[in-house]
Parts: sequence; C-alpha cells; structure tokens
Amino acid sequence: MPSVAPADVSPQRPGLSSNPSPAAARPPAPAPAPHTEPVGPDPTGTHPTIPGHASDASHTAPAAPSTVGWTPPAGSKLEDPQLLALATKVHDPKLDQLLLDLGGMLALSKTLRETRSLETRFEVKGKDRATMVAGIGVVRSGLDGLSNPSDVDVAAFKVGVNHKLEEVAPYHFQLNIPTIESAGGWSTCNLTSLAMALEVIGKGASAYPTSEHQKLLAVASTFRRDVAQARLTANGTGTDISSLMGLRLPDFLELAAVVEFITSAAPGRDEIVAAATRAVDEKLQARFLKQLARKFGAEAKDKTIRWDPSNTAIQNRATTNALENFGGQHRGDGSHGVEQLSTARNLMEKEADPRKRAVAQRRYESLLAGQTAAMEGRDIEGNLSLQTYKSAVVRELGPELDAGRGVIAGLYRHWTRLYGIDDDHILVQDPGAWNRTEINVTWAEARAMGYFWTNLVIS
Repeated sequence: MPSVAPADVSPQRPGLSSNPSPAAARPPAPAPAPHTEPVGPDPTGTHPTIPGHASDASHTAPAAPSTVGWTPPAGSKLEDPQLLALATKVHDPKLDQLLLDLGGMLALSKTLRETRSLETRFEVKGKDRATMVAGIGVVRSGLDGLSNPSDVDVAAFKVGVNHKLEEVAPYHFQLNIPTIESAGGWSTCNLTSLAMALEVIGKGASAYPTSEHQKLLAVASTFRRDVAQARLTANGTGTDISSLMGLRLPDFLELAAVVEFITSAAPGRDEIVAAATRAVDEKLQARFLKQLARKFGAEAKDKTIRWDPSNTAIQNRATTNALENFGGQHRGDGSHGVEQLSTARNLMEKEADPRKRAVAQRRYESLLAGQTAAMEGRDIEGNLSLQTYKSAVVRELGPELDAGRGVIAGLYRHWTRLYGIDDDHILVQDPGAWNRTEINVTWAEARAMGYFWTNLVIS
C-alpha cells in the first residue's frame, strides 16, 4: 500500500460549502487559492514558507502539566436501553462501575453536543471536551478489565459499547492553527483525522510524553502568534504547558509534529522553523502519522483492504490503484463532483422544513443527473464491483470498529474518520467542511470518491 497520506485539496476555504445555510451566517473570510501539494511518497521541490512565525523569544518556563481526570458526575447512570439490555447478560463485579462511568460520559457528551453551532464549526465547545475524552479512556479500560472476554455476552456488550463510543466521540474541523499548513490553503485533514482517531480511544494531549514538553514549549513560543490567534479554541491559547494542554488536539498535534524534527534539547528559532518546514511535507506521509500516534502511546497500523482474498498481492494492489484513480476522476470537492453530490444529499435528508426539503431535493437530483458514470462505476465495475467493494470493507474494517479502534479512512487526497458501517452507507466525520460533520456516504458515492484506497487504524 502506498505510504503517503492523502492531502486535502479543497479549492475553497473549508466551511464555505457551495450550499451552506444560511448564506448570511457564512464566516466572513476570503477563500484561499487551491491547495495543490503533490501526493508523492517523497515530495520534492522548494518547501513553502512557514506562515505565522513570530520573532524569537525565550519561552515560558515549564509549569506542572495539567492532567485531565475523570469522575462520573453525581447521579450518573446508563440510560441507553440497548446497552442496558446487553449489560443485563454480563455478570462481573466490575460492571457497576463501568456502567456508572459510561452513563456519565454519555450524559456529558449529550450536554457538550448542545454547544455545537456554525460558529464552532460544529465542534463541541469548552474545557469539558478533554474531560469527555478522559471518560472515553476510562470506559475503554473498564471494558478491557471485564472477566471472561471470550464469553459471548461479554463480547456482545463490548461491541455495543464500542459502537456507541465511535458514534459519540467528538468531531474536529480542520480550521487549525497555520503553523504547518502548506501555502495556499488548509492541508491538515491528516492531523485533524488523527486527532479524532486518538480521542475515540481516549487519548488526548495529556498522553504526550513529558520528556518532550520542553521542546513543545519552544515550538509554541516561536509560533505563539498562531496559538494566540487560533480561529477555533478549546481551553488554551497561551504558551505555558497548562495552556498548551488545553489546545484543541489538532492544534496540539501541529506543534508536536514540529517537535519530531528537533534534535536539540533547547532549540533556537532557526532549528524550529526548519523543523516546521520539514513537517509541512512529512505530515502527508502515513508513516509519519503512525509515528506521531505512537508518541501518544497508541498503536498504529496500515490497513490495506483485500478486495478479493483469493487474489495475489499484485492483483490487489492493481485494484487499489484503480480505486484511487477512479476517485481522482470523480471525487471533486464541495463545489463539484461526487463530494458535492454527497453533501447535497445529506443536507436534503436532514432538512425538516418540507418546502426547503423540496428545493434541496431538486438540487440533489440535478447534481445526480451529472454523476451517472461515477455512481454506476462505468470505469471500475469490471475491476471492482460495488458488491465486492462493500463486502471487502465490511469484512476488513467492520471488526476494527467492533473493537473500538480509531479508523482513518483515506479517499482521494483526503482523510476522514470512519465511525460506522451499515447496509446502505458508511458513516464518517469529515474534517473538511462544517456541513460534513457527521454524514452518511452511500457505497456508490464512497467508491466514486476513492474511499478506502488507504487506511490507518489507531488503537
């Protein structure tokens, strides 16, 4: 499988879809030029200038790192009827505490979801986000601690809880600090999707090794203007260690990515800027995303789909290449192609007002008429039928979701987080646009966009 992570190449500012609603609510900002960074395993050429770096200054002395703990709120209890039904079949002395933690975490998730809006690009808001992620980690530890994991009732309960955690794990939009963005547009769908995958397994900034804090502080000081002017914020905009721990995880990852290319214990500005320049390119590489995930104590692996288990590796690779090429022909972005079509369908299906839904349906049907070849798969059906495509993804990635792992799904030049699969759709959190926060993508749409030509699994 190719080791390069797909880059986000949306030619418009993320969040400004061709069909946002209402138009007056659009964030007032000019659209950047298209991002056209090459997607080769060894990028060459002149590195883009690192934007936003401030003049050199000594960084703040490290304070004691803030740690985010988890205590279920008073009165917490699990209310999900399906999970309660599965739990009644599990007989384990540790179950009561697990249900308490799970109920508290789900209640917090519900509260946080009420803070989402266009202003936050549908991210949950506030410092309790980190508390929720810590709660996810506690619940996962509780699942691992259940006795008799091979018992069918225990296994069914664990799968049910894992699916629920995949569903409620928070979303990130890729409007990140510009520290290692490439010239010409946002290009950190990779780090943003990695952040979502880490949080779904309960890993946040507090999992970053303390041995790297001094370098992280130096990087944050050099890019302190970026940090201070973060366009989306969580609970930290300063450059002391406690504030850095409060950053949105994608922003934290940008700083951590720079640290990976620093060798000095006390780096100066020149070394930091050079490291950031290198990180601009390296963030496109799947191997680098895996390296960064491991820094947070996670396991990370490539997941190559075996389209036909009877085929040779060469045959499978040829099919994967055909899928990637098909995605290159048809994915497009928010203003054209199958991605625009998929977004329009989701907006139509979510519209509650009958009049507006009728308008949205006419728009969707008009777009659909122009994507017949893509949806029917005329150039790929003989090599990868839709049924074979669907069966392979269910077979290969379904167990990863059952186990509660973070699945980063690569489509043509883009990353998303996969959080569910059903008979008609895949379910993804797409960091590339606010109106693709949590969407379903039909199997025909997914194939036409090149979904699953490359994938990473975080556990």
